[in-house]
Amino acid sequence: MILWQRVRHIRLSGWVRASVLVMGLSLIGKSLGFWRELEIAHLFGVSATVDVFLAAFTLISFLSRMASSSFLVSVPRLVTELQRQDNISVAWGNLFRAIFLTSLVFFTLATLLLPPLVPWAFRGLDKAEQQLTTDLVVWMLPLVMGWTLVGALGGVLNAQGRYGGYQVALMVANVVILVMLMACARQFGIKALAWGWSIGIWGGVVLLTLLLHVEMQGLRQWAGLQRQWQVIRELLGGATSLFIWFALTQIPLWLDRYFAAYLAPGSISALGYAQRLFQLPLELMTVVVVNVWVVRVTKMPAGLFAKQTFRVMGKLALVVFPVAVILAVLAPLIVTFIYGRGAFDAHAIAITTGPFRMYALGLGFHTLSAILVRTFQAQGLTRYPIRVAGLDVMLTGALNAWVVGQGWGATGVAAVNTIVAASRVSLLSIALYLVSRKRERLLS
Repeated sequence: MILWQRVRHIRLSGWVRASVLVMGLSLIGKSLGFWRELEIAHLFGVSATVDVFLAAFTLISFLSRMASSSFLVSVPRLVTELQRQDNISVAWGNLFRAIFLTSLVFFTLATLLLPPLVPWAFRGLDKAEQQLTTDLVVWMLPLVMGWTLVGALGGVLNAQGRYGGYQVALMVANVVILVMLMACARQFGIKALAWGWSIGIWGGVVLLTLLLHVEMQGLRQWAGLQRQWQVIRELLGGATSLFIWFALTQIPLWLDRYFAAYLAPGSISALGYAQRLFQLPLELMTVVVVNVWVVRVTKMPAGLFAKQTFRVMGKLALVVFPVAVILAVLAPLIVTFIYGRGAFDAHAIAITTGPFRMYALGLGFHTLSAILVRTFQAQGLTRYPIRVAGLDVMLTGALNAWVVGQGWGATGVAAVNTIVAASRVSLLSIALYLVSRKRERLLS
């Protein structure tokens, strides 16, 4: 009773409350996303149909996630600058026009580039599969503009201290997708999933627009074409480095699926299911730890952050690597328990278990990699993660070509992911050590 009374009187800081809110909403969103994957697995299993959808979604999500994630981070900084420079109503008007026009440009680029890109991006698919992939890309084109708007408008809400808008918008999208799968998948097949994504993400856009309806009244204000063009350039300029970073981190996923398209039918979907299952423990390990760590490392002196980072990594390694081994050993039981029903038959379980085991073995490397990347970013040393991400792309391409040529199948492709993660941890650790030594010499 006394403990409860003390807990009730604890006043959490604004940052802590915001972090708890965002992590809570993210957890709900991830749960809905995993439910979505379970429905897909039960309805379609491991099949060429799911391969085709994942191929199409890889192209769509590459552009839309790159834009959305970049704007989610960069827009709050731009909001602060605009509010210092302009009248508040004029600032809102210029910002929202810039967001809508930029989103329209991304949609136009996607419309012109993505459908013709399918035969090149997935040469391993046969002609009929390439045609269905193209059709799915066309049906999901609205997703590009919608997801870009969700990221940018979510960034505006974050700048106002109204956190969680982005996460809630994705929750709305997942709910719509689940409804579409349950109501329409048996009649329309995989098309229902594509339609659900497009409709669902625009449901999220509508929600964020309603939350920002007061600020959007600034669209009535006009400060001239020159000022509007300047705001558009500031919006794109602030996100350019983030575009590069998110693009480099997405290319390995495309490479995995590009090479998997040359394997037996169902290989792309087996990798997709295994990766989704692997993301659950990975996100549990990284979300809380990384968010807390970023705040701590930002406040650390220049001569201390590397030592503290390596210390935290050592403690995490004692936890995550044993967990990784346990997951790998229990892989057949886990895959059977989670997915083993409906269209997800014994063959589907067998072809998914190997990739999941390989992904699971990389849990420790991915966790440590997240800590290292956030450390560099918090210290303003973003060039190091970007360079290493570029090396990741080259290593992923070379190793995937080799393992596919050796006949190692989807399990080999998943093993490449773990090898690249281990390489990333090694390179970033060396870079962190060298940077810290250089700073220590400058301070001494």
